[in-house]
Amino acid sequence: MHFVNSRCHRGFASALAGSVLVLLGGSEAAAVALDAPPPVELRWRPVAVAELGDVVTAVAFDRAGRLGVGDARGAVFGFAGGPMRRVALRGEVLDLAFLGEDTGHAPALLAATELGLYRILPDGRVESVAPGPGSDAKAVARIAVASGVVAVATAAGAFVSPEGTRWQRLSEELPSGPATAIALAQRDGFVECWVAIRGELWRSEVRAEAGRVSSTRPVRVAIPFASGQLEQELEQNWINTVGWLPRRPFQG
Repeated sequence: MHFVNSRCHRGFASALAGSVLVLLGGSEAAAVALDAPPPVELRWRPVAVAELGDVVTAVAFDRAGRLGVGDARGAVFGFAGGPMRRVALRGEVLDLAFLGEDTGHAPALLAATELGLYRILPDGRVESVAPGPGSDAKAVARIAVASGVVAVATAAGAFVSPEGTRWQRLSEELPSGPATAIALAQRDGFVECWVAIRGELWRSEVRAEAGRVSSTRPVRVAIPFASGQLEQELEQNWINTVGWLPRRPFQG
């Protein structure tokens, strides 16, 4: 077994010969100060989740220690080191994410495959989910979850939901076309959403209230590194801060 893609929360996992190696320990943020405390001890533990030769394509890990693993046959989930439950899905799993971690109940597992989006309940029942009308809306490439907001990038654009069952478009003001990546981040009073559509990056503020999701007008964000502008800005910031620029290596 080997990885072609990975996804996890508060942990790291990699696949090896029919098992997943789960990294236990770690900190909330990387220590960058010189006087930072020593790193937390890390321990690896193999977890058998699939048969030898299976290709693991997605991994999810929640705060309670539940592990979700996707492959070409479906998904396996449960507590790392304990009994694992397998469910069959249509299509190879492309991404996984646990839902509803803050409810106090066992969370459902959202699985995106080549042929659809599925909500896997803790008891193993599987519900087919359609973020929008048409087959393109069922072609989900990425899933993001943060603070009561679920977002997916699909071939029909970006969709959001408060719990993974009732969906709506992120914004009608976004350009049409497939969304290839999406990310969420909790901010003070809202969830920040970043989505890539047709090679362009867009940002919006999302709020989930009374079972509905609302969002601000999306703003296109220009990425400077495409034109070399990023290097120039970094050099100027260095000059403004330090007062000089390091000599470039000689290039003959």
